[in-house]
Amino acid sequence: MPGAPTPTPCPQVLGLGAIRLALAELLEGAQFHGQALRVNPWFADTWTPPAAFIGASRVLFRDDTYEGLTSVTVSVRLVIPVPALRPAQIDLEEILDAFYGALQSDTTLSGAVKRVIAVEAIPVLVTHGTQDLPGYDCDTRLIL
Repeated sequence: MPGAPTPTPCPQVLGLGAIRLALAELLEGAQFHGQALRVNPWFADTWTPPAAFIGASRVLFRDDTYEGLTSVTVSVRLVIPVPALRPAQIDLEEILDAFYGALQSDTTLSGAVKRVIAVEAIPVLVTHGTQDLPGYDCDTRLIL
């Protein structure tokens, strides 16, 4: 049909494993209390906070918001080791700043994606042993 826009081609392979590892590597550069953030590219059976876990991916194969490109939303869970309320709030702000700063430092994951977008951070409690530790579930959109 003359004048119809050409659809944006979808990638032949999503490459989610490589993208997950690139995101993990980027987040490992984030600093929390002067130390590198412990990053698990998958949910782990055993872990020590502070930590970040990269969750499963939601894929929208044709995202009209991003010119028909494929978008992947990954939930990254951030967890801090402090259950007390006031110190926890301060640490939550610090770990969220570290996460966001890491994303902004390389918005293409060294070329693995076209764009990384921090979408939202939702406060959560995460059970660790006998404690409920504060954290965030951070939705992160990756444009392929």
